[in-house]
This record gives sequence, structure tokens and C-alpha cells, in this order.
Amino acid sequence: INYLLSELVKTSYISKLSLSDTNLNAESITLLCQLMKNNKFLDTLDISWNNLTIETWNEFLEALSTNRRLKFVNLSW
Repeated sequence: INYLLSELVKTSYISKLSLSDTNLNAESITLLCQLMKNNKFLDTLDISWNNLTIETWNEFLEALSTNRRLKFVNLSW
């Protein structure tokens, strides 16, 4: 999943991304946060059913707080 995210960071044309139950780790969240900052079209994100730590949640929530494009985010557990 980290390779996929590292490639997606390079593109700015993805609008929907589902990473449900993909065992996201600290590196994955860092890459996802970069994607959220760089991508101008991402409006739907699903990261449900991932066992995130406090540190990864904090990093994600910080990136989310500055993102005004996302309309739907699934964080369910």
C-alpha cells in the first residue's frame, strides 16, 4: 500500500480513494497526508477498518484540518 500511495502523491487527478482495511501504518499515513495536501481533486476518502495509533491519528487529523476539498471521509471502525 505504501508503494501505491507514493505513486498517488505524484498525481493530482484522483477524486476518490478507498483504503479500507489495508493495514495502514505510520509511513502510509505520512504519504496519505502528503497526498491530501497536494491533490486538488480528492473529495472522497475511506480509511475505515485500519488500526491506527494515536500518533498516526494525530498526523492524519492535522492534515484533515487544513484540507477544505474533502466532502466525505469514512473513519469508521
